[in-house]
Amino acid sequence: MGGTEYSLKIMYTDKGKMVNICDRDLIGKVFREKNIVLSISEDFYLGEMVDENEIINAMREADILSIVGKKSVQVAIKNKIIHPDSIIYVEGVPYAIYISTL
Repeated sequence: MGGTEYSLKIMYTDKGKMVNICDRDLIGKVFREKNIVLSISEDFYLGEMVDENEIINAMREADILSIVGKKSVQVAIKNKIIHPDSIIYVEGVPYAIYISTL
């Protein structure tokens, strides 16, 4: 658990607290595979640069969660926030969305 490897952006919508997390080195990149385009735009993902503990806490508090990148997704799996079967890959980059139904 070192450094500030993750970008964390929190937004509030009419559906609740939306948490966007990605590996910081993916900001601004676009990945394409077949008919899927995964755009890690600054508008959506660029936020505070934080460490693993901070993203774990933010994930647990999210009503809507968008996670991109090998490191970020692995943290979510390790902490049982998302299931490995819920991940899609675009050009090898893992991406998952969680929406609370409670």
